[in-house]
Amino acid sequence: MDELFQRYTHAFDAMDASAIAQLYTLPCATSDGDGSRVFNDRDSLESKFTVNCKDMQAMGYQYAEFSVLNVIALGDSAKAAQLGWRVHLDGSQVEFRCLYLCHLVSTDWLIFSAHVYEGEFTGVI
Repeated sequence: MDELFQRYTHAFDAMDASAIAQLYTLPCATSDGDGSRVFNDRDSLESKFTVNCKDMQAMGYQYAEFSVLNVIALGDSAKAAQLGWRVHLDGSQVEFRCLYLCHLVSTDWLIFSAHVYEGEFTGVI
């Protein structure tokens, strides 16, 4: 799981919406500040992350870091992962948590769903 989220973080740090979208399965679902949405095609998913990247640049995005708080195996080809995120902006930072459902596709772990919610980077779950 660490490798997946390292690639995810690097894609956000590079503001590369295409690379971010490539780390999701299709279909997939997100629930975040944009609301809850289901994506069935790569173009609409990439458009979502293009907007997210532009918004984050406008907020002064510098870089992000994650903390894996909990991983639960859901059989051989699925996992639930709870992460804490700290996003560094110009002069401030934002912390939140996300629950990801991830699927093993061929040899790679990919995100099936992402649910963002309030919480700290680390600490008691």
